[in-house]
Amino acid sequence: MIDAHAHLTDPRMGDVGAALSRARAAGVDHVVMGGTHPEEWTLQRRLRAEHESVSMVFGLHPWWASERRVVDRALKELEEALVSATPPAAIGETGLDRSGRHAATLDLQLTSLHEHLEMAVRFGLPVVLHVVQAHGLMLETLRELRSVPAGVVHAFDGSAEVARAYQALGLHLSVGGRVCAPEARRLHRALPAISAERLLLETDAPDQLPPGVDADFNEPSFLPGIAQRVAELRGEPIERVIGSTASNARRLFRLPT
Repeated sequence: MIDAHAHLTDPRMGDVGAALSRARAAGVDHVVMGGTHPEEWTLQRRLRAEHESVSMVFGLHPWWASERRVVDRALKELEEALVSATPPAAIGETGLDRSGRHAATLDLQLTSLHEHLEMAVRFGLPVVLHVVQAHGLMLETLRELRSVPAGVVHAFDGSAEVARAYQALGLHLSVGGRVCAPEARRLHRALPAISAERLLLETDAPDQLPPGVDADFNEPSFLPGIAQRVAELRGEPIERVIGSTASNARRLFRLPT
């Protein structure tokens, strides 16, 4: 199994080496780290040097796209990182978030998103998209591009119609712990609309702890429970879901086989 999105740099993760050991014991072979801010990229580099089973993703999360100077500095450092000796496997997470107080920074989020997308195309890297209460605007933004980069909508929770629209643009959809919630009926209905070739699995650790799991925070070792629920909702053997999602992640992020 491959965890397509987890925040190993989050202090709540505690001992990352121990968490990765538990993940391996649970059958999770690789973890793709989500990026949120330049200040964490140094730690991502250290973790990548210490653990072959992790990949780096650098970007400015839309929550932090709150001031122009922050966005400008992050984009400058991102471009420098992309031409360094140890570039990331993907760009992100970037995106649009209209929830709560973040709606006030939507214009700056759009500016940041456009620059991330341009770099993804220019450097031939996939992009990791965070989309909350903004699927319509995200799809409109992507459709206006001359070239849409490869990428993934992480923690997807949209409708079947939205799922088909993203896939028509060549994007993957990653499903996390939210799928285990009984009330997530829209996501449950959307799962059959996601092509086996476009589906990824993630934990979004330490967030999105699946309901019923006896823990304070989420971690990659809980991915098998997410895979099991996805398999049930899709009416497929879990082995098929695990195999296809791992293959998709390896292809998208160019991971070792």
